[in-house]
Amino acid sequence: GRDRLLEAERRRVNLAGRVDLLSETNDLLHILNELARTLPMSLDLREAMSVAREQIRRAFDAEVVALIVHDDFSGEWTPHIAEGCTLRPSLSTQDLPPRLRDAATASGPPQLARTFSAADVPALVSTSRSGLYAPISARGRIIGVLGVEHSTRDRYGARDVRIMEGLGDVLALTVDNARSFRRLRTLGADEERSRIARDLHDRLGQWLSYISFELERIITTTEGSSAELDHLYTDVQTAIDELRETLRQLRSGVTAERCLAVLGAELIERFNRRGEAVATFTAPHPENRLPLRVENEVLRILQEALSNVAKHARATSVAVLWDVEEDIGRLSVADDGAGFDSSRGAADSSYGLLGMRERADMVGARLSVRSTPGEGTTITVTAGGGHQQPVATGTGQGIRKGGLVPK
Repeated sequence: GRDRLLEAERRRVNLAGRVDLLSETNDLLHILNELARTLPMSLDLREAMSVAREQIRRAFDAEVVALIVHDDFSGEWTPHIAEGCTLRPSLSTQDLPPRLRDAATASGPPQLARTFSAADVPALVSTSRSGLYAPISARGRIIGVLGVEHSTRDRYGARDVRIMEGLGDVLALTVDNARSFRRLRTLGADEERSRIARDLHDRLGQWLSYISFELERIITTTEGSSAELDHLYTDVQTAIDELRETLRQLRSGVTAERCLAVLGAELIERFNRRGEAVATFTAPHPENRLPLRVENEVLRILQEALSNVAKHARATSVAVLWDVEEDIGRLSVADDGAGFDSSRGAADSSYGLLGMRERADMVGARLSVRSTPGEGTTITVTAGGGHQQPVATGTGQGIRKGGLVPK
């Protein structure tokens, strides 16, 4: 009878273990299903990370969530989720928080820390008492590291380790897909810029040049030419100058030899020749640089901001600052123009804010706009250096015989 009772107890324990395992598996499948449903939207990295943040918090009841992604081009790590903790915009491997660094450089299952003590490696947040950290891998290589923490001791166990292992695979796929799509979109946009520049150069530029030559011929061969013809000739020359500047902007780009500090100074010089407002350009540390991809997008934002000033601000002065310190770049464009009520917003079609925000988002930068009616507008862009990507540039073809090749 005793043997039968012991055998029955063993069967009960075995059955209970299987039920617990099935319950954990069911929880994991539910979490993975919820995350997998976001994959069709994961081509937008920011949106995917927003969904992932909520899923991770619910899965682990986490008070602190950190997801840091590795950039193959710069070799740096960029925070994509920093919930309940503060992380720098870009980090080297040595600068990673110790527990995330250990997880990123180790192979194997997630690292479980049931309880922290004073002698332990520091947690992401000093109030945390338990945590779980894991690398996330795609295509056979580590592309990021995920960490969750809680202020309660022994909060996480073997069940959470299994969940995080499955979660890491889905997160890796999401991040890898979104980054690949972003690079393809960026390269496609650069090629499209080159194509548009060639079309403008070869079609519109030719026609404007022809009209300008014909007007000049009519004015010089007609006795007592009218003021209307002179005015029309001046308008055509202005249109040619505008087109020439547009082509410069479409074709210009940051390279290894020509940094944003150099291109920005040249852009301001051309702005002062063309407009009524007087602009100044300051670069306290011109030798410091961000990755090419980041500086290129910041350059486009600067071009759009100056275009807005010329078209809408009615400003007399513009102050442009570009500075890079400790791998963080800051662009500031401040004018003394008409301004607008920033609490009510501005029309994206008029001020180009939507395009500037999209460019900032592409490199993980933050864009802020401060404006007061009658007191001018200040646009600030803060960018980290963890997003270097290859850039495709087009050479274009020049218009011959006195055409619109930039001088």
